Amino acid sequence: MDSKTLSNAGFLNPAQKQHYAHSHVEFYAHRRVGGLKIDLEFLNSYAHVISYQDKWLDQFNVYRRKRNDVQAQAFVTLYDDLAAGKVSTLDEFYARFNKLRKPKRGKAAKLQKRTNAAIRGAIERAGIEAIDNPKLFKAIHRLATKLSHTRTAATEINNQLDVLIQEHHPHSLSNKQRDDLHLRLLDKIEIMEQQISEVEANLLRMRDQTGKPDKVAFHAYQLYGIVKLEVAVGETVGHNVRDWADLVPFGPNAITAPLAMLVKLGVLEEVEPAKQNSYQGKTTIYKRLL
Repeated sequence: MDSKTLSNAGFLNPAQKQHYAHSHVEFYAHRRVGGLKIDLEFLNSYAHVISYQDKWLDQFNVYRRKRNDVQAQAFVTLYDDLAAGKVSTLDEFYARFNKLRKPKRGKAAKLQKRTNAAIRGAIERAGIEAIDNPKLFKAIHRLATKLSHTRTAATEINNQLDVLIQEHHPHSLSNKQRDDLHLRLLDKIEIMEQQISEVEANLLRMRDQTGKPDKVAFHAYQLYGIVKLEVAVGETVGHNVRDWADLVPFGPNAITAPLAMLVKLGVLEEVEPAKQNSYQGKTTIYKRLL
């Protein structure tokens, strides 16, 4: 592949100055039509790419949900065209990608005006049943994030939604409006659960005794991303401690605890342990279960 094109790619910048959704599309293009291989050399040079995967996908899925946002849907169309083989080279990709990232002067304002008009139209079509309350919708989104992958009972979900409505919407609601909000919350929970697995969500939510994110759990989260890139569910993967440490942004002294956590959570199963007298030199074989 063209090394110059790769070196200029925005998704490789550790500072992540471009929109996360744009990085997701650009990274996919380099893998789909640019011949990018996620090998040990790449991981050693750009470890941040793995740690940002979920953030990129999260923002890209936000773009997918913005049905009335013309620019966001243009990025989604570009991604879908890549997946369908309608874009065959990086030159074709960047010809469209760069135009979307830097629209001509005045075009962005026109797109936003069109988006706002579509939102107003949707409210008008809903008539008296419309709920125009951005603060409530944001609160529902935060609640969906909190409830995803928690297996919370339906009655408790309803109770927590009622609390939000009381806090953010002082006006009375019809039965249809309340049902619409309930469906909105359930839809957002489903979207959240599609974006990240239950194991990953649990790892990111783990806290230490001070209430801060648990370091071992976060290392296990990063390591899980590497495992998913290397093998499918049911396949085996084998590295010694030093080789594992070369794949992640933390050293060999910190690799054993995350591995043990993934085994405990049922992500990996140790099928062939390393010999005890040469732990760092021998390979332990794991089977991916999730």
